[in-house]
Amino acid sequence: MLRGPVTPVCRVDVPCDAGFSAWFDVLGLGDALMARFHSDSSGAFRVALAPGGYVVVPSDSAPLMRPGAQRKDVVVGRDGFTRVTLDFDTGIR
Repeated sequence: MLRGPVTPVCRVDVPCDAGFSAWFDVLGLGDALMARFHSDSSGAFRVALAPGGYVVVPSDSAPLMRPGAQRKDVVVGRDGFTRVTLDFDTGIR
């Protein structure tokens, strides 16, 4: 889970994005709530879901630009946990 940019000016030697802690909803078909989770300060999270397609939506309190509008599609595979990196926009320009 990353958000960026985290500074108004990005430099080659300084990361322009960072992990963050926030609540998220996982939606299934018809936007049915399937799970809710919280990422840690580094952006790590783990959610047990059945294989299939989902949408991850940050809560309105997430430190992002228009968090509820930043929906991310995720496909969960059949074998074990699926590793994903979700990038969100902070709105810093």
